[in-house]
Amino acid sequence: MRRAAVPLYPLRFEPICKEKVWGGRRIEGVYGRPLAPGARVGESWEIADHGGDVSRVAEGPLAGRSLRELVAEDPERILGEALAARRFDRFPLLFKLLDASAHLSVQVHPPDGYAAGHERGEWGKTELWYVAAAERGAALLCGLRPGLGREELTRALAEGRVDGCLRRIAVKPGDALFVPAGMVHAVCAGVLLFEIEENSDVTYRLFDWGRAGRPLHLAKALEVVDFDLRLDPLVCARWEEGDGFRAAPLARCRHFAATVCEVRGRISSSCAGERFRVLAVASGRGLLRHGGPCGEVVLRGGDHLLLPAALGDYTVEAEGAGMVLLQTEVP
Repeated sequence: MRRAAVPLYPLRFEPICKEKVWGGRRIEGVYGRPLAPGARVGESWEIADHGGDVSRVAEGPLAGRSLRELVAEDPERILGEALAARRFDRFPLLFKLLDASAHLSVQVHPPDGYAAGHERGEWGKTELWYVAAAERGAALLCGLRPGLGREELTRALAEGRVDGCLRRIAVKPGDALFVPAGMVHAVCAGVLLFEIEENSDVTYRLFDWGRAGRPLHLAKALEVVDFDLRLDPLVCARWEEGDGFRAAPLARCRHFAATVCEVRGRISSSCAGERFRVLAVASGRGLLRHGGPCGEVVLRGGDHLLLPAALGDYTVEAEGAGMVLLQTEVP
């Protein structure tokens, strides 16, 4: 029996924290979010419906309900009419905070077709990184050195080295990198970032900095590395000024479209039924107001809110020096 429709509101979820050998406690230090004592949290899954990792609503009339349940029961109002018609078998995106206190493995993600055929119907993974905090000298490794081919990369990996194989990109807060499937990459120590990606957890490791106990996946990795990819991953933000804000597109692909918005005052927008929207707070504080239950929502750094497609009109008002928002939709 179908449940009666519940008035919708911006949905904040309980984070799913994952300890990693390379994790740290920067999520607590930067955003004031309590972590379990002694935990080395590498990833906080903020909005997720992947396997056994399913987000649950943190507050309001829908508290305790899972994202999977809500989408299954009312896809048109949650996902939107345009997206519900595409009949996704899961929520299409995955949102994380990622804290690297040590280097992550050098890795690559497969495209959709390869993942479907080799990983039991999984999706591939194209992702976007937005740097929230970075220590002095911090960097990301992203993309192969120009001219590097399969033979040279294979030889370097066999010799236990990656120096000179990857592009090293120095980063600071506010930088964004687009990482399509097939691009070799590694997050280096000293970086806290937002990760927006296809709903997938398929990763092929090529090199793990001498750490023992974690398998490599060289055969699969070398099959999916795109040696012809020459995309510059570092996004060059092109800002457009508005009334009380400025915004810049970060990435647009068939999986997601993401924009960064610096809010100095109050902005108004709407979710008009076609598709959901996710707002993530990179820095600052503010309020989101709308006409449904929980009509005023406090926005804090690190927050992720799923705005259902049927939410309707809303306003965001920054406090103090302003607020930086990441806004994501599925095209």
